[in-house]
Amino acid sequence: MSETYNGHPNYASWNVSLWIGNEEPSYRYWRDIGQVIFESEMGEKLLDDDISIQLVNEASRHAVIKLAAQLKYEISEQFNSNDYFDQADKWGDITDGDTLNSVHWRNVAEGILEEAHFTTDEDHEVSFDLPAVYQS
Repeated sequence: MSETYNGHPNYASWNVSLWIGNEEPSYRYWRDIGQVIFESEMGEKLLDDDISIQLVNEASRHAVIKLAAQLKYEISEQFNSNDYFDQADKWGDITDGDTLNSVHWRNVAEGILEEAHFTTDEDHEVSFDLPAVYQS
């Protein structure tokens, strides 16, 4: 049986999610990146009046995977950069690469995308909802 921490797979995942959500610039940056990724997965289908659940679910899964990869890359690069120690308070208890490697990046990406709303035009809004079989 695996332990969870505040609804996340582990402490490191919760910690990364926490600092992303608690810092307005980080929150907006990652929310916007998530929106761009999701909308690129949906493509021009966002303009259609008939958006199927299957299409949204497929785009959602792909967006989670892509956003998770982007999160891992950018945060790892920032962690390994020279200015890491200038920002140590932001990183909390993530003090080494091993801890960063234990982050469940898909979980972090899901949390970011689940808070976003994507508009198809002035009259329609699509919520990001993962299919139950995909949720971690």
